[in-house]
Amino acid sequence: MKRSHLVALSLSALLLGCSGPAAPPSGPLLAPLPTAPTAPPRDEGTTPARALVPRAPAKVVEAPPAPPVRPIDPTLPSDGFLLLGSNATHAWLTAVVEDRDPHYTVVVDLARGCAVESYPQTKAQAALRNVNNGRVLSDAARAQSAPDLLASPDARAELRDLVGLGRRFGLTKAPFDPLVWSKDGLHIFVVDGRLHHSADGGHSYEVVDTDDIYSPVVTPDGRYVVYERCVGHTISQGTLCPTGRQLASWSLDGSSPPRTLFAGGGFHNHGLSNDGHVILTRSGGTSPFCVEFADPATGKIDRSVCTTIPPTKAPKQVGIFWKGASPGERYGSIEWWETRPQKGATIVLAITDMQDGHIIRTVEDVAIRGWDDAGTVLLSSMQEGGGDHTYLEKPGEPRKRLGSFLLHDFDPATRRAIVDGNAPRKSTLGKTACKIAKVIRVP
Repeated sequence: MKRSHLVALSLSALLLGCSGPAAPPSGPLLAPLPTAPTAPPRDEGTTPARALVPRAPAKVVEAPPAPPVRPIDPTLPSDGFLLLGSNATHAWLTAVVEDRDPHYTVVVDLARGCAVESYPQTKAQAALRNVNNGRVLSDAARAQSAPDLLASPDARAELRDLVGLGRRFGLTKAPFDPLVWSKDGLHIFVVDGRLHHSADGGHSYEVVDTDDIYSPVVTPDGRYVVYERCVGHTISQGTLCPTGRQLASWSLDGSSPPRTLFAGGGFHNHGLSNDGHVILTRSGGTSPFCVEFADPATGKIDRSVCTTIPPTKAPKQVGIFWKGASPGERYGSIEWWETRPQKGATIVLAITDMQDGHIIRTVEDVAIRGWDDAGTVLLSSMQEGGGDHTYLEKPGEPRKRLGSFLLHDFDPATRRAIVDGNAPRKSTLGKTACKIAKVIRVP
């Protein structure tokens, strides 16, 4: 029974209880409820329809995919290439072309040994490089450059393509551009002095830090971006930091403002370790030389490995520098220069044990291009024969020459090395496409 009928019955009972017996009703106890008048049909030709409020489009959050494949442009100049990254089947290299802008990159099919794709430098890349190369020195011009660039849908799309191409080769930074991103591709950072952050894969950006920023890197767990900054300094004031460099970090979830980890300069930032610690060395280059591993959230030094540099008979020893670690961080390398009679400057490279810091062996006038955690190193020298020479050196074994080429990359798991294909200089991409890079197997 409807509630209105129940109310009517209750009122009737109340009236009967107050006034005594009543005459029998001559009609129904409950009168029918009145019906609402029916609205006349609307004339669709003259009566305006009710306006609908448009819904705001849902925010798009997606990692940048790899851009559409572009075939090579055979007319591009060819004068040497440097590796940017590689995967199981292809290598990505940038062209080294003197006095030419824009530059371009190529993708080489490693099975065929030929370039199969080429990608020109975009307007967005050129604009960011102009700012970061110091060509835009005015504070006013710098203040407008990146915001105007990042406000452009075309520029954002170009940067998304660059990130997508980098992610195709397992990278988290553009080696020659002020652009870094998280492994999942959702967090992207652009640097123009300030730090611009996108949390939606490059569809929109906001400024995170306004100080003079450089060398950002995202931690492997995707929780922090770590970078250097010069507080209160702008590019027009020069490249030196009068207030002393700071090492800072910012949480990618935006839960807190940027945090200063170290202040006052006096350190060198070498990026991140495999477990996400910031690798630091102190300025000054004295012995013992220590490599420190700092927590990116707090700046606390969790571990330190120190190496005693042996005394030298050379009249002068110049600087001590950290050069990197083996893939699993079992070994490290430290470099210094010695000025020797009748020879001049000599590069000394020490291979160290990353557990206790002691020097295992030293090599001279070569650079480590690749190594594994068994102590095998691949060395390159440009002081012999006027070109690149690559050597294999295993612990306790004599050094072996692998060939006259530049070593780009070495994968210790598969023993695959990507080397320069010795393409002729001052040529075109069409003529050198199958001579850019090749694969060799390392014993």
